[in-house]
Amino acid sequence: VGVYPFAPKDNVLWEETFGGGIAANGWTTEGTCAVGDSNINAGWKFLPDGLLDKGAFIFAGAGISSPTLCDGAVGVDSDFLDNGGDGNNAGGGPCPAPGQHILTSPVLNSSEWNVPGLSITWTQAIRQYTSDYFFSYRTKDGDEVWSEWTDVVINTEFETNGDFISNDVQRHFMPGAVGHDSLQIRFVYNANYYMWGIDDVKIVETEANNMRIN
Repeated sequence: VGVYPFAPKDNVLWEETFGGGIAANGWTTEGTCAVGDSNINAGWKFLPDGLLDKGAFIFAGAGISSPTLCDGAVGVDSDFLDNGGDGNNAGGGPCPAPGQHILTSPVLNSSEWNVPGLSITWTQAIRQYTSDYFFSYRTKDGDEVWSEWTDVVINTEFETNGDFISNDVQRHFMPGAVGHDSLQIRFVYNANYYMWGIDDVKIVETEANNMRIN
């Protein structure tokens, strides 16, 4: 006899699909490039069609496959930023690698999230080449100052020069994030090829039976 229980549905407390863009949803982005004069080109970009295929070392049509792709996603095409789409133009693109690209959420009102714990989940497209990836969060209560950012290293499971992945789903527990008035999150990409795109970011109640988290 086989028993196949349904996985419990997430209690979604907040969700972002990036419909309409970055600034339109209260997010901000900034960054740096290897050449200082090109820093104006750093930062995350709105991807109306979800594509990350302008670089020299990726196939046409490569993009994120997320549940809400129809209203766009966001990402950094480090391949294109470094070479401008020309494999013989390394370092000659609009934002040469290595660069740092930071995407910061608006302030989230978390005062009524009466749950025992918080986790973050998102869908991503990724191909790795000696880049570093982080998500971060910080909290605030009343008129107090913000806490320091808690930086979490992610995406270490992806091998250098591995395949392009279009629909990876990440989920991470956020220790200490619950029980505060305000919450803010960010994604940090220390990029040295190839690309990182994200969509469908959610803050959810941490499941009680996640043994890895326990």
